[in-house]
Amino acid sequence: MAVRLIIIDLTNGLLTDQEMTGPRTGAGEMLEALCRQYRLAAFTDSPGSGPEFRSRLEELDLGGFFETVTTSADLGAALSPSTVLHIAATVGTPAGQTAVISVRPQIVDDLQMAGIVALLAERGTPVTDLPQALAWMTAISSG
Repeated sequence: MAVRLIIIDLTNGLLTDQEMTGPRTGAGEMLEALCRQYRLAAFTDSPGSGPEFRSRLEELDLGGFFETVTTSADLGAALSPSTVLHIAATVGTPAGQTAVISVRPQIVDDLQMAGIVALLAERGTPVTDLPQALAWMTAISSG
């Protein structure tokens, strides 16, 4: 089944610098590329709510790309297979059509063990490389 929804784990500055004062180089272009092919959702381990975090993303011109922004404070849990299923259901996408991008190896391992397509974004990798890597990974997982 083809991937339709990408959940981007924003914990640890995947799209922004660590202080969240500015977007990483190429973050907007990467999100635009992904939006051409997928629906996007965001997750972060944050003490604030999804709407609060979305407003911070909007200040950086990154908030408008996401259909939903969810935090661990909203769900009372860190990113896991069950939170992925919850986010997918929230936007009306079947779990089997959902993939995750994260910089956290343990999260990626846990999701993959649960049968969820998950891409590890290595630290230092340009974010502009992620759409191509994701396309390759989803083609492999669906073939």
